[in-house]
Amino acid sequence: MVIIRLGWENEGADHRANSAASYAATNFGQAGRTTPHPHKFLNRAAPGRAVQAASARFLVAITLWAAVASQAVADSPRPAVDPQLAGRLGAVYRTAIADKPLREAMLGITQTVGANLWLDRSVDPTIPITLSSDSRTFFRTIFEVAEAAGATVVVVDRWILVGHRQRVTALAGVVWSGRDSGLPIEHGEGVIDWPAGTTAAMACQIATGSEAAASLALPHDIWPATRWHGVSRPLATLMVAAQFDRMPLWGGGPNPLDPSRPVIQSWEPLVAPRSIKLDYPVQAGPTASRAASKADSKVIVDRSIDQRFRVAGSPEAHVAAVAAWLLMPPSKSQSSPIDELRFTIRLENIPALRALEELARAGDLELRMTDDVRALMAGRLISLTETDQTVRHLIDLVAQAAGLAATWRGGEVTLSPIGPQTGQGAPPPG
Repeated sequence: MVIIRLGWENEGADHRANSAASYAATNFGQAGRTTPHPHKFLNRAAPGRAVQAASARFLVAITLWAAVASQAVADSPRPAVDPQLAGRLGAVYRTAIADKPLREAMLGITQTVGANLWLDRSVDPTIPITLSSDSRTFFRTIFEVAEAAGATVVVVDRWILVGHRQRVTALAGVVWSGRDSGLPIEHGEGVIDWPAGTTAAMACQIATGSEAAASLALPHDIWPATRWHGVSRPLATLMVAAQFDRMPLWGGGPNPLDPSRPVIQSWEPLVAPRSIKLDYPVQAGPTASRAASKADSKVIVDRSIDQRFRVAGSPEAHVAAVAAWLLMPPSKSQSSPIDELRFTIRLENIPALRALEELARAGDLELRMTDDVRALMAGRLISLTETDQTVRHLIDLVAQAAGLAATWRGGEVTLSPIGPQTGQGAPPPG
């Protein structure tokens, strides 16, 4: 498996709690009535100042840590897509896909841009996908692959969600809102993985890191090997539960024995808030806001913020806005010279040829080799971890690890065996 990860990187308690309560009233119902919603700690609204005091006491005493996250959503909207991932998705990607299973095709692309893949269990992962060798952006390639499978693709934070529109829209809305837990679910340094043959129940237990998953009755699905990077346990738990249109409701606070494994109080239907505020880059703002307004007539766009368009609207509006933005043709300013493209990679016992092919696609390069070299690389596995390196340097390193030398000529890279005496590659053919 090729995994190319991209590198990027208090006020008073009463004020925090009241901000959360006010945001709940705005998004889930008017002050003075209670609107049923799985995030029960945000639904304690009552008239007047008593509401704020009661809500403050409730939140401070039980879920103050969750109030901080909710205030961040309300008062400090975040980018709809991680900025560096958005940049990678807008880069040109030259590839041809011939009768490749949907999941395999998606993994090859999403891993190249450093995103985690979430594939809806109700979408057949074996659907054969074929695309011509035209040059497209990474996102358009993903979009066309999903379209060929009759699925919708949504990019949220550092994730590529592929599935039926209603489910991926609801999941994206929950992740964008950040209220499926009191933890900063959009960030994390952990790795969540399971081997092929894992059942849905086992995957949920691996994600939560506890026996809490046993309370969620799941069918006896058999899942493929999966590996998610840079993910917190709450987010991983949500991603597993969302396959069954469920989401965790976290308990009264962090687990005192292990804050990375918060207590799950119950499992609720997967429901996103009615309105979310997200920021879009200024160059994409007009396109994104038009798409959002077309999908939701109640969208509000704030253009007064430097270098950003702030859009408030439904999850459906943001799904449309993100797609319209990322489908924009790349501008000349988005084109990166080969020595400016930088990646962080984690290669773990994967075929060297596949790693080189993915890196070449990422750099829009032509990879050349003789049949003898291709045969030499067959079955050769490598492991390599490098941080913030150029595509040129990474190709050189992977080639060297495979016992090859890379010779560069313009946009072409020729692979040849390393000479036994000199350590130099043979001259390129022709």
